Amino acid sequence: MAFDKFKSPRVPTAPREYDFPYFNQLARALDTFFTNFDSKAGISVGNFSTELLVTPIVFDPLRIPVVNGANDNLEIPAATFFRISAPTLAFSITGILTGNAVKDSAGVLAFSALDGQQVVLYNATANAMTIANQSASSTAPNRIITNTGADIVTTGSGVVSLIYSRADARWVVVSAQL
Repeated sequence: MAFDKFKSPRVPTAPREYDFPYFNQLARALDTFFTNFDSKAGISVGNFSTELLVTPIVFDPLRIPVVNGANDNLEIPAATFFRISAPTLAFSITGILTGNAVKDSAGVLAFSALDGQQVVLYNATANAMTIANQSASSTAPNRIITNTGADIVTTGSGVVSLIYSRADARWVVVSAQL
């Protein structure tokens, strides 16, 4: 047969609980397979990993260490949705570092997250949450581009959605409900 030489994608073993890294690995395996397949068969799969794959929402407010004041290089697990409820005063987020961070061969942080990784920050407090634009307080690959040229501030409860751009090596604000 014409397709005998093509191997099926190497699908990662599913963890006990499906999480973002698993779905990202699955998408990359399928994307690699279809990219190779596409070059031989003329099939277009488009943006499979960003348009068709829906990752699970993880709701675990205890695992995100947001504090009053500045939160530089905020370390969060590889998840999608975070409900922030701990701060008792105004707080800011100047950069985000996920469990999917990528380091170069010398061990230096190259990217804060995987390309296209999405994060939703829900401020469930009555306190202002500031998303800092390109703040030098965080390491360059962890920084945030707000697309306004200025900081974004919620007046208490609010939601900010971000996506990671590997080309820019920054988090980019997609939407904000202030």
